[in-house]
Amino acid sequence: MPKVIHMDIDPAELNKLRQAHIGLTGDLNCLLPALQQPLAIDGWRERSAALRAEHAWRYDHPGEAIYAPLLLKQLSDRKPADSVVTTDVGQHQMWSAQHMTYTRPENFITSSGLGTMGFGLPAAVGAQVARPNDTVICISGDGSFMMNVQELGTVKRKQLPLKIVLLDNQRLGMVRQWQQLFFQERYSETTLTDNPDFLTLASAFGIPGQHITRKDQVEAALDTMLSSQGHTCFMSQSTNLRMSGRWCRPAPVTLKCWRNYHDATSGRFTGTFQPGNLRARAARCPPPGFHICAMNMETAPDAQNINIELTVASPRPVELLFSQLSKLVDVACVEIQQPTSQQIRA
Repeated sequence: MPKVIHMDIDPAELNKLRQAHIGLTGDLNCLLPALQQPLAIDGWRERSAALRAEHAWRYDHPGEAIYAPLLLKQLSDRKPADSVVTTDVGQHQMWSAQHMTYTRPENFITSSGLGTMGFGLPAAVGAQVARPNDTVICISGDGSFMMNVQELGTVKRKQLPLKIVLLDNQRLGMVRQWQQLFFQERYSETTLTDNPDFLTLASAFGIPGQHITRKDQVEAALDTMLSSQGHTCFMSQSTNLRMSGRWCRPAPVTLKCWRNYHDATSGRFTGTFQPGNLRARAARCPPPGFHICAMNMETAPDAQNINIELTVASPRPVELLFSQLSKLVDVACVEIQQPTSQQIRA
């Protein structure tokens, strides 16, 4: 079970916001080296391997259209071991983390939860300049690629041999999926059917490329790209897919790791509140000792109120959080649930 170890040079800070299992007072220059002793992690590795086997991804997607997770798995199997992979933001970012393997942490460069669309191409430029002898691959979607497409000029000007993998589904896939799940399929500004011809665009910068539309073309196209000595753009017309698994849930559920984040109970907290500056207020509301794991907001069916769903973990009664919220917003109704075993496993 995870333990909370709180280290601070000021003993008054220990257990100030949350109860720690172990409190250590002192200079981090002394405390951290003492924690660097080798730990027995074989059990954790075995558990991780068992979970990967139990929840292994299936790649037998029907049809002839390109299946993006499989394409990225094939790219991962073919790329040089010490390659650097950068991503933009969107579904391709999640799939690059799920379906590709990396030999070192610095070989996967992404903006993570910052959501910085347009990050991938300039990050690849920087990585290629810093590591000129290594293969650098930028994985991008059609929406993100257009955010910083002008950096193709830098690629050409500096003669950088980086590889660009562009997954074009003519969607802002991740945003569109949220609109599908939480906004009754009221799509807005997420359809990109008027994209430019990306290969013609790359060619204008003097960057050659290839375009494929069927999954039986993927392996040969990847081999051609990776064997190229110069810069190249590889464009895939991929299917419009939804993310699945632990990267996307139709509603937040209490995960086991969250429940055990502290040796405490946890539950789902659902309330209906009057509209207002709710997100900013809710972010300030947790009293000491509460950990908000997830928060979802959506318009209520009556279109007059806003539903908010919080997943919290705390050793303190969850009613205290409701009491704090009541001071900040007008509360219409509240429902508190404990997670079921099925919700914990989801």
